[in-house]
Amino acid sequence: VRGMRHVTVIGSEHDPPMLLWHGVMRSYRSFAPLWPLLAQRWHLHLADHRGHGHAPWGGPYLVRDYAADAEACLK
Repeated sequence: VRGMRHVTVIGSEHDPPMLLWHGVMRSYRSFAPLWPLLAQRWHLHLADHRGHGHAPWGGPYLVRDYAADAEACLK
């Protein structure tokens, strides 16, 4: 996915998808304590925003770009 690095997927692919999208100055690992509980009912998609965590640095860093990254992650 352009601008971000898809990290991992947890849970059954038969469950509804849930994208865990972290806040500023965080990474996908911010949700680690919730993974076991959420994965019982959701197909978790864990990713870092562009320029955060393990994602590549470099813009653009516009809200529409983050939204496009999120949409592409779930396809």
